Amino acid sequence: MANREFHALRQHLENDVRPPPFAVIRSRQLWRTRMLAMTGVALAVVAVTVWSMGRPTQNLNGPTIGTSPTVGPTSTLGPTDPIFPFESSFDYPADVVVPDTAAPLLPTDRGVGKVSFVFANAQLAGEYVVMRDGRQFRVDPAGGISITLSPDGRWLSLATDGVFSLRDLTGTTRRATGIMDKAWSADGRYLLGRNQSGYAVLDTRTWSLRTLPGGRDQYAFGVLDTGHVVVLDGEAAADHVPIKVINVTDGSTVQSFTLSAAGQLRAGETLTKAGGEFGVDLVDLRIAGGYGVVRIQHEARQNAGYLVFSTEDGRVLRRIELPSRVPTGWLLTGTRLTAIDSNISQAPQLNSGPDFVVAIDLRDGHFSTLSRIHAPADSGYLLPGTFQPD
Repeated sequence: MANREFHALRQHLENDVRPPPFAVIRSRQLWRTRMLAMTGVALAVVAVTVWSMGRPTQNLNGPTIGTSPTVGPTSTLGPTDPIFPFESSFDYPADVVVPDTAAPLLPTDRGVGKVSFVFANAQLAGEYVVMRDGRQFRVDPAGGISITLSPDGRWLSLATDGVFSLRDLTGTTRRATGIMDKAWSADGRYLLGRNQSGYAVLDTRTWSLRTLPGGRDQYAFGVLDTGHVVVLDGEAAADHVPIKVINVTDGSTVQSFTLSAAGQLRAGETLTKAGGEFGVDLVDLRIAGGYGVVRIQHEARQNAGYLVFSTEDGRVLRRIELPSRVPTGWLLTGTRLTAIDSNISQAPQLNSGPDFVVAIDLRDGHFSTLSRIHAPADSGYLLPGTFQPD
């Protein structure tokens, strides 16, 4: 997101819980600004991750340090070709056309099942939830704006007049959360967010909300499947990030470690973004289950790649190299990074053609394409997973 927009959100959080009416918080790659014109008053739309439910999140076996396989040349690909080979994934439809203008409204008296992604377009009055089997339902605009979709595709976070709530897509429950979304745990049980007191964690099983001790003096990266919160433990540097895991119930430290990039960075690379405005926010670090990733910054490239590390001890597992054509907005799930490879990023002059959901397996660095989406120009997508400002 643009610095001025993030700054507007930060200023607002010092005074109120409701998002400022004209501060549009968005992911550059996923939700496009013009999509929000249909809402009248622009509201927060956030970057999210996708969760691979078919694979364990705690499987950290494998080489201690590795490098993802070399990505082949992409210059011969046409603007409508996927950058990576197709592989089937039960949590995404392989090929889908959106929107289905004949789709019924998302029912409030019954569940529809787990959702693959949310779709919206600047010319449409509302959003569409797309199921894993390709079925689609329209989201009533009066019901709010979609903010996040939990990693298991079950909970849809909505914002209406500054009130944040969760809708259970497998049932009929809709309840206010009392927090503004920050990140989900990889299993979709815990939601980390912020309110006037600082960070808090919502347990969707018990609907209890616990405030993280330390108030606004903490900076949280994410929440684990245990409900423990991962926070910055000191000042990050160019080649290392101090991390602490906190028990949200009593504020005790569960563990602490330093994520070190020693021997992993090349000339011109760093873990921090120089010359920014927001201090700790200049480290792009994300947590999901047993894995974490930290973005490698480069003086000439916005995103040179990622380091994958264990959330158990901070051990670096591998380095992920990114090809130049794919957007920089990679999102973390339990065992993979995902992104939207859009027709805009492939051929801006065409503004047409399919979009693709692409993924990188964190365990071996394998690249794949999970879904082809045939959509009109100026479309946006909300994928399941955690929100992190990008």
